[in-house]
Amino acid sequence: MAKRINQEDTMLDEALDAKLKERADARASSDDLPTPEERGRIRKALKLKQSDVAEILGVHRLTVGAWERGEYEPKGETRATYIKLLHKMQQRLGESE
Repeated sequence: MAKRINQEDTMLDEALDAKLKERADARASSDDLPTPEERGRIRKALKLKQSDVAEILGVHRLTVGAWERGEYEPKGETRATYIKLLHKMQQRLGESE
């Protein structure tokens, strides 16, 4: 009986942690992510191809293109990584602190 309760507690903890992470990802401000047009401009300014960005992020080239056209937005961990990458790219261009 005690083992079952501990398993249930573990499952509840894991489910709660997953939900809190999901909510935190969802709260990531869209202001942190440049506009679709700006994403493409930043990439092109560094003479990178969509496939280069896709390779860095571990996504398909068509996905990067869709983000740059504003067809849909990156989600979760990929979104957070894309934001960091874009900020680093802006730093390389001398556009941010």
